[in-house]
Amino acid sequence: MTAETIIQADDVGPGQPEILFRSDHVEVRRILAGDLRHQIVTFESYHDDGGFERTGFGETFFERAGFTGIHVLSAGNDWYQYPEIDAVLAVIREAVSGAERVLTYGSSMGGYAAVRFADAVGATHVLSLSPQYSIDPRRVSADRRWWWDQKRIGFLSRHNGTISCAADVVVAYDPTLKLDRLHAELIGRDVRARFLRLDYAGHPVTTVLSELHLLQTMAVAFATGPLDLGAIQGEFRRRREEASMWLAEYSSRLPEGGKVRAHELAARAVSLAPGSATIQHQYGMRLHDLARYDEAVLAHEAAVAIAPHPIFVLSLSRSLFFAGRLEEALERAEQALAERAFDSEYFRWAARVRLAMGDRVGAYAHARSAFLLARTPRNLWSLIRHGAGRFAAR
Repeated sequence: MTAETIIQADDVGPGQPEILFRSDHVEVRRILAGDLRHQIVTFESYHDDGGFERTGFGETFFERAGFTGIHVLSAGNDWYQYPEIDAVLAVIREAVSGAERVLTYGSSMGGYAAVRFADAVGATHVLSLSPQYSIDPRRVSADRRWWWDQKRIGFLSRHNGTISCAADVVVAYDPTLKLDRLHAELIGRDVRARFLRLDYAGHPVTTVLSELHLLQTMAVAFATGPLDLGAIQGEFRRRREEASMWLAEYSSRLPEGGKVRAHELAARAVSLAPGSATIQHQYGMRLHDLARYDEAVLAHEAAVAIAPHPIFVLSLSRSLFFAGRLEEALERAEQALAERAFDSEYFRWAARVRLAMGDRVGAYAHARSAFLLARTPRNLWSLIRHGAGRFAAR
């Protein structure tokens, strides 16, 4: 049984969070600021940390900007598919009652919630960044980016069917990403939405907009009055090469013949944001594409030193492998695998490294784990290949 609590906090001081709702799955906190006429409801996006010991999406910014913010945090990455979610939404609706303008706001998973739950919380406006229409494979079968989550989430039909939303909806997304474009089109099929199309801003577009200080401009403008999407899009197009993430994203999608140009753009991105693990990682990828593996290792090591995310560690393993440093490649492969044991790609890569080192039995074990996690043609072929190697060694 989920232990739900609604905590009254009459003595909460300015800037201190008031907990409106807490369960095993969800926390709703409010930070009072301004005159309460314009309020923000944010839903957090996909995250790596469990529990609620972090700030909500936009929490600090909105407090400083003078807006009362109600921030919804989730214990896991479940797209808010919780049995108590309707009680959560009712608490929020009561909390914002009396406000002239209520903006729901979120990115990716949070963007999904910002649109889906707008009516339920009494929102008048929605700012949704790179949202999903749904990740329920029965609704959107084409999108398997979060297949490990799709396997375990018990989707609530009342929050995954046709969207009903009377608010003024703005959806910002990258139309050059096929799946993000699909989700935007599905949302637009159900509701009257305005679209801010940001080519090569990536998923989510939040980072590029933030780098250009357009995200803050959009949020404040839409929280208080009309939002001029044409002006925002024009500013984005004029200044996008000032954003390290835009340079990195664009460089990653240049055609095969553009590897040198891609490297140059990625190097510019590093010069703009040398302390970004993601930018260092992208730079390493472009060096790897040029077969400059020793330099790629250095870039990936810099990324891992900043943030040892499994994706960065896996890329380091790959560059070490192609640089001929197999023992180090295996060590890093196993390090990444320990953090992402739900993702078949990590098992498949570790199998390849073990096979190169002559460990046919270990390679088969990893290939088998990959196939059991995801019975895809790619994993089946890997299992057959490594299985043949195992028996050949006997």
